[in-house]
Amino acid sequence: MAATLARAGWFVALVLACGWAGARIDPPWPVTSRASQTLDSAAYVWHERWPEDLAAQAAAFDGALWIKAGELRRAAHGWDASPVAPDWEALQNAIQSHRAGQPRQVVLVIRVDERGGPLETPGELAEHVAQQWRLARASAEAVGASSLDVVGLQVDFDCPSRRLKGYACELVRLRGSLGAGVRMSITALPAWLDRPGFAAVTRACDAFVLQVHALRPPTAIDAIPPLVDPERAGRWVERAARYGRPFTVSLPTYSVRLRFDAQGSFVSRARLQERPDPSFQAGERAVVLEPDAASLAGLILQWRDDRPSGMTGVAWFRIPEPGAELAWPVETLLAVADGREPVRQVELEVRTPRAGLLEVVAVNRGETREPVGASISLNGLSPEALHGRAGVFRDSPVGWDWRAVGDALVLIPGESVALTLGPGGERVMMWVSAPEGVGLASPTGPSADWGASGSSSQRKEPWRGPTESGIGSASP
Repeated sequence: MAATLARAGWFVALVLACGWAGARIDPPWPVTSRASQTLDSAAYVWHERWPEDLAAQAAAFDGALWIKAGELRRAAHGWDASPVAPDWEALQNAIQSHRAGQPRQVVLVIRVDERGGPLETPGELAEHVAQQWRLARASAEAVGASSLDVVGLQVDFDCPSRRLKGYACELVRLRGSLGAGVRMSITALPAWLDRPGFAAVTRACDAFVLQVHALRPPTAIDAIPPLVDPERAGRWVERAARYGRPFTVSLPTYSVRLRFDAQGSFVSRARLQERPDPSFQAGERAVVLEPDAASLAGLILQWRDDRPSGMTGVAWFRIPEPGAELAWPVETLLAVADGREPVRQVELEVRTPRAGLLEVVAVNRGETREPVGASISLNGLSPEALHGRAGVFRDSPVGWDWRAVGDALVLIPGESVALTLGPGGERVMMWVSAPEGVGLASPTGPSADWGASGSSSQRKEPWRGPTESGIGSASP
């Protein structure tokens, strides 16, 4: 009897989602309910192959983990499934080391490439996503991971707006094949919010994830939109809430390197990956567009104080891999997710590892990746050390020049220098070595004007020729 009722309920949901009998359930309804409590926090882990230490980075984030577990692409002969291999064992061990005894909720995300025609045959999309979901769940369960609690499936598909009603049908079919207790969510774009069919999509799943980042390409180097526009994001959140369904807002941790030609016109962008690109031309310029940590921390505080009740949390795209240049360090993510602007603090230290050797070391004691590109002054050196006489040897990173300015030894970066330090990172900026019997005196300082570049979400740099990563605005 129960099975018969379940099948009947699935059939009714399919009829409603596909709009039989011409029923129209758009537009959305006004919102009256507000919320002001702690936001749930989740983060995507978006790697086909997990680099070393990624599991530790993910474990350091205390919220739910939404892990890319499969990718589907429509091909001429049918469907191609790209291999995705989360390191479940490493993640299990990292979570146990970070906080033993507290299982971490995991959502498995199946990415569907939007360039195919996956809605032409009814039931085809649902069938292939369900198959990928079963394989991914089996691989997670195979390691016997007591620290991982797989609670749901998420479908990441940037469906064309004109096909939303057909997408809703596929989601109902997929939902009926998952079984009880599996929470199903989807990613959604702001362009869907006023389109016929989106209401049916929201009712075919348990929740949706609204992407509010990296939606508009720049037109020129002097007209670059931010990765997240707080005002636009706020408006989209209010509009999304009118559908009366639970939803999460996706925010970025990644940066984008934008490529412009010699006239300042936009050429391309690179995100997440960097590869040599032999096609760039002389005179081209690049701008790295970064998430504005202070602005996003302010958004978190704003939504904690007042937001539509349907908005349940924030999902960060993505957990950065260690050492990634085009992403926040995990320390920055943890600070912003907590609703505070991360600490920025780079200091210089003078060290004497042994007699006759002096080092000036830049140390990042903050929570952000910082550029190290300011002139460094060191006073109080002996004349031999200051002017490089009597066998004194001086060295510095490639591209930096020495100058004696009055009583100070000044290290000046070249125009193409682009050194950065992540949280906890150190870099020897200069060292001076003297033979036995030649003194270095007692240096004072050192000092450097690091500037306040971290307050900006843009930084210019020489074009280094990365290509498109293959993961564009289609990602969560």
